[in-house]
Amino acid sequence: MPGRSRRRKFRMQGKTVAGVAAFWDGSGRDHKRATARSHGERGPCVCRGYRAEVAIVRLTGKCLTCGAPLVLRVGLAPVRQMKAAFACPHCGVDLRLDVALSGYEPRFASEDVEVCELTAGEAETARGTVIYTDLPVPLELIGDLGPTSPFLAMAGLWGDRAEEYTARSHELQRLRDDVFPLARRASSVYGRGDFQALADVLARIESLEQIPELAEMHPVYQLGRLVDMLHLPFVDLAQRTAAGNELLTLMVRANEAHHDEYRGLLAALGADRRFAEHRRKVVETAMNVLDDADALLPGLAWEHISAEPPPSASDFRIMRSDFNELRARYVEIFELASQTLGYVGVIANIAERGAANSWCDGSTAGLKAVLRRQAWQREFILAEFPLAREFYDAVHRHSRNAFGHYSIEYDLETGELVDRDGARTSFVLFMGDYLEAARMTAYLLTVAEKFTLAIDDPDALHVQLEAAADAFAAAVHEAGQRNEKESGVQASQ
Repeated sequence: MPGRSRRRKFRMQGKTVAGVAAFWDGSGRDHKRATARSHGERGPCVCRGYRAEVAIVRLTGKCLTCGAPLVLRVGLAPVRQMKAAFACPHCGVDLRLDVALSGYEPRFASEDVEVCELTAGEAETARGTVIYTDLPVPLELIGDLGPTSPFLAMAGLWGDRAEEYTARSHELQRLRDDVFPLARRASSVYGRGDFQALADVLARIESLEQIPELAEMHPVYQLGRLVDMLHLPFVDLAQRTAAGNELLTLMVRANEAHHDEYRGLLAALGADRRFAEHRRKVVETAMNVLDDADALLPGLAWEHISAEPPPSASDFRIMRSDFNELRARYVEIFELASQTLGYVGVIANIAERGAANSWCDGSTAGLKAVLRRQAWQREFILAEFPLAREFYDAVHRHSRNAFGHYSIEYDLETGELVDRDGARTSFVLFMGDYLEAARMTAYLLTVAEKFTLAIDDPDALHVQLEAAADAFAAAVHEAGQRNEKESGVQASQ
């Protein structure tokens, strides 16, 4: 690809500015083609099997606090908008840079950096910062002024999983752009409990019309399958489905063994404004996670590392400005997950012990009392939900407590999180925890779906469950007979 470079203009706050260039790094990110030249330096065109498209933009300018010259190498993420934050390499003040990527050209906006050409003297004293919001950047590359690509450094750590990460990250953003707006609009009426409006919204989605099996299903079930598409790049749907079936199994058992108690609980929940609000928050939080899909990329990139031994997270940095927002959402997900334990727990109580207030630890308490308890006081309920426990174990309660009490803050200069005792941990690890919390929302949506279907029309739900169980039993019987027949044939031979 050398020789195909060409000059192009980039815009700062809508205006063409000097001091901006771009070069290839072979990441395969979906941005428009740009120059392979960085202020006269030829950038590498190493593709390693990926489509070579622009991924790094080089900005020169000055810090508006100290006036010192800067060289910023900005990695363009496969997202619509980047919100970067970093420390000035001269004076250490916090600087922010926003990059809009929804148009033909990246657009840059900053209140802290003046983007401009540097004189020869300024260029000699300039200090650099490599800025990525979607990938962990090795510390040794943070101040690098040359053409070295952090993406290719990560690709080396991904090894055989590099192509998998690239595919997942691109699919995540494609679904965010193409499918999420449909799911968000439909979810807004679902969160309010207006199922007729939800049915009307879904009826206008052409892609659902192409799946005739969904046509006769409850609109909440249809919406669930639409959201499943958005979860595909980062959620193990087989694991999520198994955890949902764990709850359904208890629902079936409760309906068969303790029908009146079970149906009475469903009726009470249907009239309970607290449950309706809980469902609304689950739907809203899950949609916020999908809306900010780019926040899932750092954790996804980190977990795809296959190098042995694995690198230390403390040797990497991520330059994001949204820690406070992500921290608040992480806490909200944990709280919703903890509250959900109370609701699934009463189903297990009826199925296993015949009474909604009879808990597996031997205690007796009503649902309202259990929901008023602290989060750790509900964790015993997971003993009856081993498949759901996998989601809960991935969301660390000690991290949630620290975030919830605001005893952890983000130090931009070091790229680390600092607690009130001065202990430091990598922001990269938190982004991994945030990814697990995002996966938890897939389970929470599944629980909300099962409860909603049972509350809205319990007879229809359990007729479908019985039909599915009968079909499964018949399939197992048929497979058994086929195996016996094949075994008999082999024995006779």
